[in-house]
Amino acid sequence: MSKNVLTPASQASQIFAFPEILYLPGFPRAYRFDAKKGVLNFNGEKDITKKGQAFTLIPLAYRIFTDEIMGFSRRLWAELFFLNEAGQMCSLLFHHYSVEQLLRTVGELFYEKANLTNVRLSITPEPRQNGYGSYYVASFRCEPLPEEERTQLAILVDSLPPLYRQDTLTGDVSTNISVNYAPPTSDTPDTLAEVPASTADLLLVEG
Repeated sequence: MSKNVLTPASQASQIFAFPEILYLPGFPRAYRFDAKKGVLNFNGEKDITKKGQAFTLIPLAYRIFTDEIMGFSRRLWAELFFLNEAGQMCSLLFHHYSVEQLLRTVGELFYEKANLTNVRLSITPEPRQNGYGSYYVASFRCEPLPEEERTQLAILVDSLPPLYRQDTLTGDVSTNISVNYAPPTSDTPDTLAEVPASTADLLLVEG
């Protein structure tokens, strides 16, 4: 799949124009912010941006939490859910210093009676250096969405299966903030079983 298709959708008009949204519940496409290289990375295999290049997305859901995941010791994380230009549901993780920066943005939005699902979020890798070497920290800038687009996005999210990522779920999470994030509970039906086998197999192969 081409790099352009994997780029996050950055306009609400793009999202509303998708003929369908591809999302296997619990298995969004996995993105990460590579703080060592300063790039947006897909699936740990393909760099979507160049070093230090900003990128923009529209969060549909997010959470900020403390947990021990992805082979790391217990630390602060942020997880954003968004769509790429192929209309596929995606998840992006940040941790440590980048999350501290994001929390400042969340705090400012709170006093404007908004949150990250009401904005276009631009993310810029900024170089830093310490005694161990060079690295990047994500900085965040928000552009509020018009009220009509906010309403349409809220309706869209309500129409989707619960947004979560299976491999970042544990039983020992401490959640700071959560909007539109809906992990399964013991009462939640097995949504994967509701997907036709051929579709589920296809999505798992592509993911």
